[in-house]
Amino acid sequence: MILFGKLSKKDKKRITPLFLIMCVSYTTLTLLSNIISGKIISIFGYIVPSGVLIFPLLYILSDIMTETMGMRLSMVAIRLNAIANIFMAILFYIVIKMPYPEFWNNQNAYIIVLSMSWRMVIASILGTFVGDYANSAIVSLMKIFQKGKYFPIRAISSTIVGQFLDSSIFITLTFYGIIQNVKIVEMIFVQYLFKVLYEIICLPITIRIIKMIKNKNYDHYDEIKIETYKF
Repeated sequence: MILFGKLSKKDKKRITPLFLIMCVSYTTLTLLSNIISGKIISIFGYIVPSGVLIFPLLYILSDIMTETMGMRLSMVAIRLNAIANIFMAILFYIVIKMPYPEFWNNQNAYIIVLSMSWRMVIASILGTFVGDYANSAIVSLMKIFQKGKYFPIRAISSTIVGQFLDSSIFITLTFYGIIQNVKIVEMIFVQYLFKVLYEIICLPITIRIIKMIKNKNYDHYDEIKIETYKF
């Protein structure tokens, strides 16, 4: 289990059907976000990757997992997510390169939609891993120090840090040298602001979901050894 970090026997017992549902949902949202992010959209005249429409849900789900299941299980989802992204990119590459019959006229369209450069794959993995790791770490530590109270404060605090790291890494690595630097800075700022506002608006729903889960006796507190986790 080195790939998923050190899980104790107690951790393994907490891998319940509910956690598996959240874990699968987390990976699914990431894959969908990365597939649609190849298109740049305009929001109130500002350009952002279209993945911004669903990507904030990842951090909301990460907050829920960390708050109720603990950071070690949350990191299992993050690492599985990285593996799934790599597998998706490899599969897309193989399918695109495979020969096709003469009557197939949609190869170019298929390439445009599904061709993911390794640059984008690496940017996505690094951005999500670093950003979500920071997000989960802040939720976990603040929960300990706040003794489980004031979840909205740690939810917003973790979002502010995690989303900034994620947006900065992903957009810079993906678009540097392709579009003007001033546009990159603009995209980072707009995407970051959009994500933070998105999560703040969804906060009442997040709080309600967490209360429902905690009522089912899911309310884990981590030990303060987050820095010992290894990829």
